[in-house]
Amino acid sequence: GFSGELWGETLAATVRQARDGEQLGELDIAVTGPLAADSLREWLDLDLLRLAQGETTAKMHIRVPPGGGARLEGSSNLEGVALDLPSPWHKRPEESRQLYFEMPLAAGDRTLRLSLDHTAFLAINLGEDGVTGGNIGFGTPLGLQTEGRFLLGGKLDYLGWDEWNAFVERYLSDGRPGAILTSIRELQVGTLAIFGRELEDVVLSGAETEDSWRFQFTTDWAAGELLVPDDLSRLDIELERLDTAGFVAVLQADTGALAGDTAMPPVAVSIASLREGEDEWGNLSFSLRSSGRV
Repeated sequence: GFSGELWGETLAATVRQARDGEQLGELDIAVTGPLAADSLREWLDLDLLRLAQGETTAKMHIRVPPGGGARLEGSSNLEGVALDLPSPWHKRPEESRQLYFEMPLAAGDRTLRLSLDHTAFLAINLGEDGVTGGNIGFGTPLGLQTEGRFLLGGKLDYLGWDEWNAFVERYLSDGRPGAILTSIRELQVGTLAIFGRELEDVVLSGAETEDSWRFQFTTDWAAGELLVPDDLSRLDIELERLDTAGFVAVLQADTGALAGDTAMPPVAVSIASLREGEDEWGNLSFSLRSSGRV
């Protein structure tokens, strides 16, 4: 083994190379030592990594196959690093989370892949001029790569919309024309907390534009679209179907601190199929304006 310096830190390293008869196999340079989040962010020129602050110990491997195509792989328990992520992945420095990461080291377009506790899987597409897109898969990696967009998908037990919207605004959107926008594709949510209410068993899709979000959602009692402008000046809800029994149950639910004095923006609602169980009542359109409480 030997030691060296990287990003101002002293690292211990070993070098191994496999053999297959007379043929040399993969070269493996194993490196162990401290890793500062700021140093990694500067090296990758990846502003998204502002969400990590602190220093930890990492085990890394630089693997070079005989035919080329070097790649970096590594792992860490992240002790010493704080993560500004939505629940349940928000992390204080003293807590431990298992991180795995890998990235090709060849020039040109490449993808940085990270997994956290085997429950959140992040892929970031890196081009010559920075991030070009990526995705976060909850529960399973997403194979979909969308140029110019950041895609969310998979399955979550709980999603607090305010918390996730703040995360997107801080780290995935910067307000510039042509900036990377966020999309959601068939995200299965056990409990969705939004506008002071909790909705159960929701399948959520959506797309961000420069000034709004458009969602498609399905529950056992409703399905339709929701248009939410960034300034929350008005909500437009277009429902393909609404079962009044499920809707009343949501309104009557004791949401405690979620409700409080939350003020709703004006809402325009259209319902193509209003029903109660098997009884069809027809269609309906109306507008709502909050008096200050949900």
